Amino acid sequence: MEPTRHSPSRISRGLPLLGALLLAVPAIAAAANPRRGAHFSGRTSEVPPGTLSFAVSHNGSGLTNFRFATLGCLASPGAQAFPVTIKAVPLSKSGSFALNHAKSVTVKHPATGTTIQITVTAKIQGTFTGVHAASGTISYSESISANGAPGPKCTAPKALKFHATG
Repeated sequence: MEPTRHSPSRISRGLPLLGALLLAVPAIAAAANPRRGAHFSGRTSEVPPGTLSFAVSHNGSGLTNFRFATLGCLASPGAQAFPVTIKAVPLSKSGSFALNHAKSVTVKHPATGTTIQITVTAKIQGTFTGVHAASGTISYSESISANGAPGPKCTAPKALKFHATG
């Protein structure tokens, strides 16, 4: 039996199709969408690393209860991390998510009888790198008030990187 031979014109006609398929594979891999209702947790690049968690909404249109712990940009020695919660972050059909100017307010009542309010305004950007993984950045600014009187303000010097799995 003689081996099958293909004419050069038949091979050259198939090359554009092969090239298009090879270009499409990375695009398909980058377009990862998580399972609806899935929960994710991970760490931020803050030192020491902060915790991070969120869930995918049941309709798949966003992330819910996006929480991260931070020392804040006004942290003093010995400070403890406090939680920042963003209720909803929109999720695109391509698997990316972003939200600018998201506000979170934390109220503390130390033993001194004062009420301290920490307001964090965050910018969250990320993408699902797979069905079970997401990575991104969080940039934020912080302001503190005591008993309603305005206090110090700051902007974190660099964005926190995060990675979460679910």
